[in-house]
Amino acid sequence: MVQFRKRNVLLAITVITGITILAGCDASDSGSGSDGGTGNILETYVSKMKQCTPSLEQSISPAIKSRINASITSVQSAWKNGDNGWNPTAEYGVLNKHLNPESGSESVYGAANLLDRVIENINEVYERLGNSGTSSEGSWTVTIEKPDGGIRPGLPAILGISTQPVFDYRFTMTDSDSGQSVKVVFTSHTNDQTILFYTDSPIKLPQNEHHESYLIYAYMNKSTGELSIRSANVKMDGAAPSSGSAHIDDIFRMKVIYDGNYFTKDFKFSIKTDASQGWGIISGGSLLNGSSKFAMARSEYFDSETYANDAAGLSGGSVPSQDGYVIISVNQMLNAGSPGGLDEDSLGWPKDLDEINTSETLPEKRFIDVNDSECAPIVYYYPENHSELIVNGL
Repeated sequence: MVQFRKRNVLLAITVITGITILAGCDASDSGSGSDGGTGNILETYVSKMKQCTPSLEQSISPAIKSRINASITSVQSAWKNGDNGWNPTAEYGVLNKHLNPESGSESVYGAANLLDRVIENINEVYERLGNSGTSSEGSWTVTIEKPDGGIRPGLPAILGISTQPVFDYRFTMTDSDSGQSVKVVFTSHTNDQTILFYTDSPIKLPQNEHHESYLIYAYMNKSTGELSIRSANVKMDGAAPSSGSAHIDDIFRMKVIYDGNYFTKDFKFSIKTDASQGWGIISGGSLLNGSSKFAMARSEYFDSETYANDAAGLSGGSVPSQDGYVIISVNQMLNAGSPGGLDEDSLGWPKDLDEINTSETLPEKRFIDVNDSECAPIVYYYPENHSELIVNGL
């Protein structure tokens, strides 16, 4: 079992701290929009994602978690091949890492957590400045503007967005001391909103002395319940290592594709990182009720070798069989550790991936079967370096 890193969204702590200061009453404001706007101009994402996506946040009682973690031997004995990597209480386990909103950047909620912090500050600044204006305190400056004719940025290919969006607003955050700069462009209509979040250079994080770049494209349709988030990030010092070299903690690259609907209560997502030999997650299902099921497949072999980023493990249209998958209900996931819970004897999982095409009968398998038209959209490649995250025209 590979040991995984728990990554906090440190970029939000660094950048958003500056923005929060600017949102206070002591900031210096100027601009044509000094009378302010009315109400929130943008809605946040995490609370809506939780309505249609499994969440492990505070879901396991301390008593059950304590009992499960009391003996690693007993935990391992409950899992196929002695592997406790699917145990929802395991800190770096598959379910906790990717479905716990508080587990860091590798959570499917990671980008939305960061985006929500930005949205909250945009709403505060908009309420004070309206469509245009500037707010400053110390070395931090925030500007909001609504240029005539809209904003048409050149979207990086890594996002996989085929249509050219036109944004109405530009929101810029800069720190003259550090040179940090973050840009957000967005549209906000009665029924929908679209947001592009971009760091125009790798931002140095004082907490760990690393540079990190982040790119997020998010859409919400408030009349249909549709959610869509595409995110990519790179944390690195210097050049990326060559393919096949050992994984280094100072370097981390990842891409996430997420689609959900908080009206129909269903979701699909996939994640790929440069951990292991191309760490990949594919998942999808329903939260319509407590017995509704979702599927999640994992593989440590999406690529031909470490850092290759070639998706060779997916050649031939199938997921590598070296790892496993589960098809479970949210209730089963939340009852981990209780009698008849998530052990192999009662549920028979995790299963080998090759069973998807041989013996699996549950219909939710379609969400993780790459040959099925209803499979979650697959992330084949993560960004190699910061240059793949650059947005032109902002």
